[in-house]
Amino acid sequence: MKKIFMLVALLSLSLGTMSAQLTILNEAPQTDAVYRLPLDKGAIVAVNDLSPLAYGIAQHHNSADFCAWEFTTSKPSAVCAARAGEVYFAGDNRVVVLHDDGTYAEYTRLDEICVTAGDKVGRGDQLAQASLRKISGKWQVRMAVYYHIANPNYGKEVLGGQYQTVMHYINPIFSSKGKCKVMLIDGNSYTVRARTWCWPWE
Repeated sequence: MKKIFMLVALLSLSLGTMSAQLTILNEAPQTDAVYRLPLDKGAIVAVNDLSPLAYGIAQHHNSADFCAWEFTTSKPSAVCAARAGEVYFAGDNRVVVLHDDGTYAEYTRLDEICVTAGDKVGRGDQLAQASLRKISGKWQVRMAVYYHIANPNYGKEVLGGQYQTVMHYINPIFSSKGKCKVMLIDGNSYTVRARTWCWPWE
């Protein structure tokens, strides 16, 4: 019985380690995925793009193609997965979801996280609650989509060569109306639609 228990424990540890391994791509992902706005259906969402400084990126990020969005709403809202995937990390007011093409979506400024690493989530599934910003009195979540590639300069005596991987960012195609594609415009507001279909002209 003791041996069986130890075997199960080792298997669980092994699976946990596998799910935590970093996905590294050899080239940029080829995807036309459409991302859902990451708040509750019916929410009116103001969007703003963020600078690397505002987002607080680290040195292993690639600031040249950096892209992140801030979503603000005037009412409390759940934070929902913008795209289906597996939860890669959950904690410290942050959730990272790994998608099937090797890209990651990072959601920050979260409260009451309700998922754990290894959970499978569908598009629109709740991840957490948006955080209330005391200064503005509004609720916010920030989101960035990126992928990892091997750093060709890793181990070399050059600037930036100390990181094994480099993060590259994607400016995702969002949707406020089901599967309809919307390229977000900084400073605009959008409504998270309840319907999942589109008119031909949308």
